[in-house]
Amino acid sequence: MRRECTLRCLVVRKEYKVALAGSPNVGKSTLFNVLTGSKQHVGNWPGKTIERYEGMLVHHGKTLRVVDLPGTYSLSAVSDEEVIAREFIVNEKPDVVVVIVNALELQTSLYLALQVMELTDKVVIAVNKIDAAAKRGIHIRVAEISRRLGVPVIETSALRKQGIHDLVERILDVAEGRAATKPLRLRYGGAEYYIKELESVVRTCEALKKYPLRWVAIRLLEGDSDLEARLSKECPRILGEVKKVRAKAEEELGSVAGIIMVSKRYEFITEIYDKCVASERVATPTFTEKLDSIMLHP
Repeated sequence: MRRECTLRCLVVRKEYKVALAGSPNVGKSTLFNVLTGSKQHVGNWPGKTIERYEGMLVHHGKTLRVVDLPGTYSLSAVSDEEVIAREFIVNEKPDVVVVIVNALELQTSLYLALQVMELTDKVVIAVNKIDAAAKRGIHIRVAEISRRLGVPVIETSALRKQGIHDLVERILDVAEGRAATKPLRLRYGGAEYYIKELESVVRTCEALKKYPLRWVAIRLLEGDSDLEARLSKECPRILGEVKKVRAKAEEELGSVAGIIMVSKRYEFITEIYDKCVASERVATPTFTEKLDSIMLHP
């Protein structure tokens, strides 16, 4: 019976939609080019002057339609790029979001990964530039990061085309249900009380139904201007209640709510880094390494 259920639960199709997310300079565009080769299409995002890159990859008879999201450090909707990235994840519901993080700057680039994982659990994390990290004596326990985050984590070097096969295999595992992923539920300490209160407040607003309820509450506690604009237009009464809850939270917690939330995320990232990354002292980058970075650049 369990085997029959497992088979029924697997999603096996011929085509899957895959989004690539990552901060600037993590190697996202290089990875996109490696995955899609010449099978690319360039257009603009609807209503924006920002270019949209889309390409195709066929693997074991299955097509991956890969969309390169704009480079962004977060999903806070401060810039057009951030709005595009998060609205694509919410509205177009990709089968998998691949978040590319920089092995050389893991603490910085994991922030975006956490924000994506609060929005969807269909995530694969690619720890890119792993070759450069090894040369600098940085060793990353990707299996332990995977265990802590609840999603597949793969070592890659897009520049040298390392780990690409494993990455594609894990993408298909997640898309077809073979790899069990779990939603990320960060604990925000004293702010949790107000998150729950905001969940009750915004639950009835139809304009925000497409977003995960807890995610909406977290973002509104942080003062998300894009969501507030939607509330102002569709649910103005609820917006007033949201502002009251946020003001009460900041008064009782003694700090700006947004700062509290950001701090908790970085505490979590620091914990992962301390447990999963080891560094050894090595010499400064060699002339060969510097030359490689120029000559091997796409």
